Amino acid sequence: MSSDLRQRAFDLGLHGLVMHLDEVAEAAWVSWLLDVEERERGRKSLERRLKTAKIGAFKPLADFDW
Repeated sequence: MSSDLRQRAFDLGLHGLVMHLDEVAEAAWVSWLLDVEERERGRKSLERRLKTAKIGAFKPLADFDW
């Protein structure tokens, strides 16, 4: 499990956590922290890609004037 946590932290660029993971690997917050960071980075990435694509807001089908 520690190698999984180490790889996830490394992939996120959390090098300080990687260096000290042996000291905190058993703490419950480490896995939670990595989960939160992965979700937030995914959300921000999606926002950035949508903004770059200049798609704009989506209009529901119910709002179209047929």
